[in-house]
Amino acid sequence: MQLMVTGRHVDITEPIRDHIEKKIQKIDEYFDRIIEVRVVLSVEKYRQFADITILGNGIHFHSKESTEDMYVSIDKAIEKIEK
Repeated sequence: MQLMVTGRHVDITEPIRDHIEKKIQKIDEYFDRIIEVRVVLSVEKYRQFADITILGNGIHFHSKESTEDMYVSIDKAIEKIEK
Protein backbone atom coordinates (compact mmCIF):
# COMPACT_ATOMS: atom_id res chain seq x y z
CA MET A 1 0.00 0.00 0.00
CA GLN A 2 1.31 3.40 -1.01
CA LEU A 3 0.47 6.41 1.19
CA MET A 4 0.73 9.92 -0.26
CA VAL A 5 0.20 12.88 2.08
CA THR A 6 0.02 16.38 0.59
CA GLY A 7 -0.34 19.69 2.40
CA ARG A 8 -1.88 22.81 0.93
CA HIS A 9 -1.08 25.89 3.01
CA VAL A 10 0.00 23.57 5.83
CA ASP A 11 3.23 21.78 6.72
CA ILE A 12 2.97 18.02 7.15
CA THR A 13 4.69 17.31 10.45
CA GLU A 14 5.88 13.90 11.58
CA PRO A 15 3.16 13.59 14.29
CA ILE A 16 0.44 14.28 11.69
CA ARG A 17 1.94 11.72 9.29
CA ASP A 18 2.17 9.14 12.12
CA HIS A 19 -1.46 9.80 13.09
CA ILE A 20 -2.60 9.25 9.49
CA GLU A 21 -0.56 6.04 9.13
CA LYS A 22 -2.00 4.65 12.37
CA LYS A 23 -5.58 5.36 11.25
CA ILE A 24 -5.03 3.99 7.73
CA GLN A 25 -3.63 0.73 9.13
CA LYS A 26 -7.00 0.20 10.80
CA ILE A 27 -8.77 0.49 7.42
CA ASP A 28 -6.17 -1.76 5.79
CA GLU A 29 -7.38 -4.58 8.06
CA TYR A 30 -10.88 -4.35 6.50
CA PHE A 31 -9.73 -4.31 2.87
CA ASP A 32 -6.70 -6.31 1.80
CA ARG A 33 -6.86 -4.98 -1.77
CA ILE A 34 -5.89 -1.36 -1.04
CA ILE A 35 -3.21 -0.15 -3.44
CA GLU A 36 -3.01 3.59 -2.82
CA VAL A 37 -4.18 6.09 -0.22
CA ARG A 38 -4.11 9.81 -1.01
CA VAL A 39 -4.50 12.32 1.81
CA VAL A 40 -4.70 16.05 1.10
CA LEU A 41 -4.66 18.37 4.11
CA SER A 42 -5.45 22.03 3.67
CA VAL A 43 -6.18 25.13 5.72
CA GLU A 44 -8.54 27.97 4.78
CA LYS A 45 -8.90 30.69 7.39
CA TYR A 46 -9.97 28.82 10.55
CA ARG A 47 -11.09 25.59 8.87
CA GLN A 48 -8.83 22.52 8.65
CA PHE A 49 -9.72 20.16 5.76
CA ALA A 50 -8.87 16.47 5.38
CA ASP A 51 -9.57 14.95 1.95
CA ILE A 52 -8.94 11.18 1.79
CA THR A 53 -9.12 8.92 -1.25
CA ILE A 54 -8.57 5.15 -1.09
CA LEU A 55 -7.97 3.22 -4.31
CA GLY A 56 -7.61 -0.49 -4.87
CA ASN A 57 -8.79 -3.45 -6.91
CA GLY A 58 -12.51 -2.75 -7.16
CA ILE A 59 -12.33 -0.24 -4.31
CA HIS A 60 -12.72 3.54 -4.51
CA PHE A 61 -13.61 5.50 -1.40
CA HIS A 62 -13.53 9.26 -0.98
CA SER A 63 -14.21 11.37 2.09
CA LYS A 64 -13.76 15.04 2.96
CA GLU A 65 -14.20 16.65 6.37
CA SER A 66 -13.51 20.05 7.88
CA THR A 67 -13.30 21.18 11.49
CA GLU A 68 -11.23 23.62 13.50
CA ASP A 69 -8.69 20.89 14.41
CA MET A 70 -6.67 18.93 11.82
CA TYR A 71 -6.59 15.72 13.87
CA VAL A 72 -10.37 15.77 14.30
CA SER A 73 -10.82 16.36 10.56
CA ILE A 74 -8.63 13.36 9.77
CA ASP A 75 -10.47 11.16 12.29
CA LYS A 76 -13.92 12.14 10.97
CA ALA A 77 -12.92 11.57 7.33
CA ILE A 78 -11.62 8.09 8.17
CA GLU A 79 -14.74 7.32 10.21
CA LYS A 80 -16.87 8.10 7.14
CA ILE A 81 -14.86 5.64 5.08
CA GLU A 82 -15.13 2.96 7.77
CA LYS A 83 -18.94 3.25 7.76
